[in-house]
Amino acid sequence: MVASAGHGYRLDTDRVALDLADFQRLLARAERALDTGEIEEAAEDLRTALGLWQGSALSGIRGEYADVRRRVLEDQRLSAEMLFMKAEIELGSHDLAVGRLSSLVNEHPLDERLREMLMLALYRSGRQAAALTAYRDIQELLAQELGVDPGPGLQTMFQRVLRADSGLTTPSVPARPKAAVRSGPAVSGPPPSQLPAPLASFVGREAELARASDLVSPAEAAITVVTGMAGVGKTTFAVRWARQIADAFPDGQIFLNLRGFDHASPPLAPGQAISTVLDALGAKPRDIPQETDTRAAYYRTWLSGKRVLLLLDNARDAAQVRPLLAGSPGCQVIITSRNQMAGLVAIEGAHPIQLDILSDAESHRLLARRLGEHRTAAEPEATAEIVALCWRLPLALAVIAGRAATRPTLSLSAIVTELRESTGGLDAFHSGDAAADVRAVFSYSYHALGADAARLFRMLPLHPGPDAALGSVASLVGLSPARTRGLLDELLRAHLVDELSPGRYSSHDLLAAYASEMLHEKDTEEDRATAQRRMLDHYLHSAVKARRHLSSVPAPAAVTIPPAATAVYIAEFDGEHTTADTAREWFDAEHTVLLACVGLAAGLRLDSYTWPLAWALGPYLERRSRWNEVKTVFGQAQEAARRLGDRFGEGYVHGALAQASVSSDSLEEASAHMEQALEFFTELGDPALLGKAHSQASWVLERAGDMQSALDHSQQALELHRSNGIENGTTGRILNAVGWYLAHLGQYELRRPLWCGHSDNGSCRSEGRCPGGT
Repeated sequence: MVASAGHGYRLDTDRVALDLADFQRLLARAERALDTGEIEEAAEDLRTALGLWQGSALSGIRGEYADVRRRVLEDQRLSAEMLFMKAEIELGSHDLAVGRLSSLVNEHPLDERLREMLMLALYRSGRQAAALTAYRDIQELLAQELGVDPGPGLQTMFQRVLRADSGLTTPSVPARPKAAVRSGPAVSGPPPSQLPAPLASFVGREAELARASDLVSPAEAAITVVTGMAGVGKTTFAVRWARQIADAFPDGQIFLNLRGFDHASPPLAPGQAISTVLDALGAKPRDIPQETDTRAAYYRTWLSGKRVLLLLDNARDAAQVRPLLAGSPGCQVIITSRNQMAGLVAIEGAHPIQLDILSDAESHRLLARRLGEHRTAAEPEATAEIVALCWRLPLALAVIAGRAATRPTLSLSAIVTELRESTGGLDAFHSGDAAADVRAVFSYSYHALGADAARLFRMLPLHPGPDAALGSVASLVGLSPARTRGLLDELLRAHLVDELSPGRYSSHDLLAAYASEMLHEKDTEEDRATAQRRMLDHYLHSAVKARRHLSSVPAPAAVTIPPAATAVYIAEFDGEHTTADTAREWFDAEHTVLLACVGLAAGLRLDSYTWPLAWALGPYLERRSRWNEVKTVFGQAQEAARRLGDRFGEGYVHGALAQASVSSDSLEEASAHMEQALEFFTELGDPALLGKAHSQASWVLERAGDMQSALDHSQQALELHRSNGIENGTTGRILNAVGWYLAHLGQYELRRPLWCGHSDNGSCRSEGRCPGGT
């Protein structure tokens, strides 16, 4: 018994130590029994452990220490209650579990674990509607109290109940009869040999396997981390390698699924994982310490002097595997994870092996092995298209190969048709087995992300690609570049994006398809549109700034650039050391994305972006002689300028299309565009713009071989500059053009100056020599 005594506490040591120790001992024994399938024994121990409780812990005891201890003990009691309910459900006592879980839910209304168990108990009791109601109750409560949605586990249970998943009626822990229970293999028994069978259709990875084999050393406790995106074949590779080197580890080869990215089950706790390995190696359960750190030390002692191969599959993070790392030389630990495990590499000296998608040849070999070479050779074009539509991802190829193998009368061309119809989505890669379902496998990685990283992952498909720079991604999500870089690092660690070059990111097409599904499921149309406009703001305003360093002619006031939204990052080109080369380098890196942005804006009829983006990009494309791209971009901008009623825009577009048409020898088309440009600029009445249009017209006519008309237009351009006192880089080019055309026409004797001080405005209209003698 515990009671206050002055500023402290007085307790009956024997009684308290006995009750609490008995409770904790029974709880630990029940946890081990559940792990090994001894459900009846676990239920009995938990029933006894809970019977030791009489009211609240430390009832009536005041003080901060008592409050803390009371919360700790109540948490232990709740854990025991949940384990007991789990056992009762597995034993078929659904109705009993429903009653007790309903009471616990009333006591802990926001505990999602209790709601999930209650839904399972209700469903197994034949009360599907009540199970769905239980979900909607917690969904509404969480929204009201915390403003959040139910967590992944509860959402998954809701979906499974909704579709009447047959797996819900199957016990998640197979019960083992008492007669089959063992205390653990004897130390003198055969060493464990748990590696899964190798995949018969394994292909490729020769370089990675060779490198991995070089890492096996009898003189050290070697650690290797095999990483890569979901579905890339990490487990298949690790099993293949482990079997190749198994003979070097006579004391046992152990395979353990850590469930790090298993959406249906929580990750395996380190302490539980250690117990599983020790049990396989022959340790007696009663000898295994209860506290995790002590258990880890005991585990390392057990491995001392042994040569054991440990394959830890599907690890969530470094914290989950650190307690399982062997300290004994001669042991080999192979870890597979979607996480990069940078901490293990940096601190524990783990050797990283990153797997990429298969090569084209390897993908063909995989299909040939799964389907038979006669079948793939009979339809080589269909085989090649299957490889392309699966994006060479091993899991996707395996799913489609499995479908084709179970339908031998179906042609591969018919399967290609199915894949084409699902392009941009993942329906074609759906499988009844969650482990072989591309969508399900991706979801495990996605649901392991933090909220901000998950949102960034969903938003990435809004970027038109093919890759994205940090500034554009920051603008897309409306965060600072520094914060965005941190979130991208989280996606990199989870292998949900790739960094193609420093600061440029891309995602596998199938991952992008999954992200797009999540985007439309989680984010509103308004959210998506706002994000896309921020991204377009980034590219438009950055391109406008870069353009200033490529063109000596100032931007005309007629070009209207919409203001950038808040939280938009704009590239800087106005620094002390910024040059035209810097601007060209930016355009070189972004020009493909800018082309895609013009197309995106045109498709969405965002006219205020389409035309100005084309205008900003134009000088770069012209200097690089990318005339086909000029045609594409300004062809899209033409309709946008027309809808905006932007007369300058329409004139500029026609001038650009005229230049592009000349470069492709479409002279009639060029002349038509040039006439349109002259009409628009004449209507506007701006002498500088009209002068430039005449100058462009002269170039078009020169290419058509009409030198006299070319000269006429150049002289009109020059006259506009003279009469309006315009002096800029264009003026010099016009003077040069006039001289060029005069020379081509053989008018070498024409001596009058083209620019003199004879008249007030600096022009001379006299024929022949200037009367002023200049």
